[in-house]
Amino acid sequence: MIKKLIESLKPLYQPFLEKKYEIYLVGGAVRDLLLGNIPKDFDFTTNAPPETVQKLFRRTIPTGLKHGTITVMLGSVGYEVTTFRTDGEYEGHRKPKDVVYTPSIEEDLKRRDFTINGLALSLPAGEIIDFHQGISDLENRIIKSIGNPAKRFQEDALRILRACRFAAKLGFYIESATWTAMKEMSSDISFLSRERVHDELNKTVNSPRPGYGWELLRKSEILPQLKLKLPGENFKPGDLESLLNNHVQLLLPSRWAILLLFYCDQPETWLKALTFSNYEIKEILQRVNLVKHLINSKFPVNPGEMVFIWGDRDWKDAGEFILTLMEAGYFKTQETTSTIDFESWKRKADSSEPVFIRDLALQGVEIMAYLNKSGGPWLGELLEELQRTVWLNPEINTKDLLKELIGKINIKP
Repeated sequence: MIKKLIESLKPLYQPFLEKKYEIYLVGGAVRDLLLGNIPKDFDFTTNAPPETVQKLFRRTIPTGLKHGTITVMLGSVGYEVTTFRTDGEYEGHRKPKDVVYTPSIEEDLKRRDFTINGLALSLPAGEIIDFHQGISDLENRIIKSIGNPAKRFQEDALRILRACRFAAKLGFYIESATWTAMKEMSSDISFLSRERVHDELNKTVNSPRPGYGWELLRKSEILPQLKLKLPGENFKPGDLESLLNNHVQLLLPSRWAILLLFYCDQPETWLKALTFSNYEIKEILQRVNLVKHLINSKFPVNPGEMVFIWGDRDWKDAGEFILTLMEAGYFKTQETTSTIDFESWKRKADSSEPVFIRDLALQGVEIMAYLNKSGGPWLGELLEELQRTVWLNPEINTKDLLKELIGKINIKP
């Protein structure tokens, strides 16, 4: 994989070699390659000054010229190339006030966050450059800061969230000194922009191990910094976190809805404060409202009644969403007189049985032709009644049986 990648990058590195400059693939891309994964992003570092990088290529963008970063455009693809540098004092717990260029790749790698991200791949030789035992930490599945972890987190508090995210993504453990510094400096999260926090949290909750990522956020005392409450004494967060890890097929809005139902009294306000988009908020709150409807219902609740609240979305996700809440004991913590047909939810989540009106064997046009009637409000009501009935009795979803059922339903055109 590495050999093929290097060959594909020849149009990028060849101009540097011709002018006797060094260039390396660096950071997360090297980490992912060593783990056998295909990198999604590529970052490069070089001893060529930014101005020289601009002269080497026909199309470039001064993405971060102040910090030595130039985006090289090769066709429609952009590659970020940053000159070797050391960082000065950081401001606002976010970024350095100034940078100093250095001729040394070793000095450049010292400024990076974690050892597994402090790796470089020389081009075109393919030699792995590792000054901080990053390969060893990859093999031992460890997240560890480069140098003094407290200093790393003081420079950029987002690294605290990134540690949780990488652990959740990769299934790694956080090294003890790094973990201690994270807990001690969790209050520095307040210095971060809400946009940066939103981005990291989304990546953590959308990771292959969202429950593990949330566990790290909780145990590192980050949640109070995010204005999230800690549930009551009878709640066992570890149970919920394990369930989230097991229900990996849950869509991201469902994952967020589950977490906010346990950890947040005002989810809409919280989501807006963290700059979630209007679409994200709509998708998450729709799930929260479904649960509220379940709790406030005064009758036994069958999932067929919920289709109209859930809408025309992934019903398997709806089933997983409700099942996860049930297994976590959420409904037992709420004052409600309704009962929920657990088996029916489970059956629908695990099957391909008809769910929506579009799944009915008999559609609106066919019903109008069968009854020789024009459309109108009656047709929608009839279709919904058929839908509810088919929910409970999926075996009747045939044209002949539905026509027979229509004669028994008291809805007049």
